[in-house]
Amino acid sequence: MSSDYMRHHDSAPAARAKVVVSVDHDNFFTNCAGRGMDLRAEALKELCREQGRPIVSAVFADTKNLSDAERADFFQHGFDIIDCPRLGASPRAIGKDLVDAKMTSWMRTQAEHLDFDILLLASADRDFLLEIQFVRDTGRKVFIVVPTANDRPEVSGLADGVVVYDRHFYGQDSALCRVAALFERREFQTTDKDMLREMVTLREMVDVLLRDIGVNENQFGFHATLRKVVSGMESRRFSLDPAEARMLLSFLVTQGVVERQQVQVESGAAGGTANSNHGPVCYRVVENHPFVGLNLHVLKEMAGLLFSA
Repeated sequence: MSSDYMRHHDSAPAARAKVVVSVDHDNFFTNCAGRGMDLRAEALKELCREQGRPIVSAVFADTKNLSDAERADFFQHGFDIIDCPRLGASPRAIGKDLVDAKMTSWMRTQAEHLDFDILLLASADRDFLLEIQFVRDTGRKVFIVVPTANDRPEVSGLADGVVVYDRHFYGQDSALCRVAALFERREFQTTDKDMLREMVTLREMVDVLLRDIGVNENQFGFHATLRKVVSGMESRRFSLDPAEARMLLSFLVTQGVVERQQVQVESGAAGGTANSNHGPVCYRVVENHPFVGLNLHVLKEMAGLLFSA
């Protein structure tokens, strides 16, 4: 079956690319979590906009596993949530099969009936190799969304390339950079108590990472860092549960305040030579980031004045 895209694309005038996004929630969420990141609809949509104009976006998940906040996040950013409930005696296997079947059908339907230029596929599942080839055979491009630049799943070999999930958030135009710049110019003003409270918490968390944990010197993995952040914040009379700490640490990563580094592990080899292997991911505070230079005492004083008003 030929689609409108196949019939008319060659003669169409040059225009901004039309982009379709398909997200395998469990697969991509797990891959991101292993690298210290949350799955955020806003981030996916921003990556989509970098490629062109998003026209259809869908996330495939067992909706029982999505919190109300996660559902709202996807809906607010224009994602259709396709429910893939886990059924039967072997829920994990059948749940995965149902996601694969629904995503396969969805991608083929889009390719056959929708006019678009690029498919962004957020999944490292090799079960979609045939669908990637099918979409490319219709003249479209397919890019695999990967968590970091170091990730190269097998499916990316058949696609046109990869789009890096965390790359968009590094740079001097992040929200925390802009806030720090306003403080530097003494132009920061707010009556939003919740926002200011979160700013104090984030800056205190950076202080914990720098002074209490010493992330720059020690090589802690994601979960060890979380535990130390929670205990460090408690010693400073900040109550954070692991889920909150994870969300805030992930946010600091996306804002470029904290960066992940792959630890190089030297191992001996035959003949007495040493091989360099990739070890765990550790976390390092970017000390020259404007937010790190923000005066914590001044921020607390501002918060104290607002909360006492």
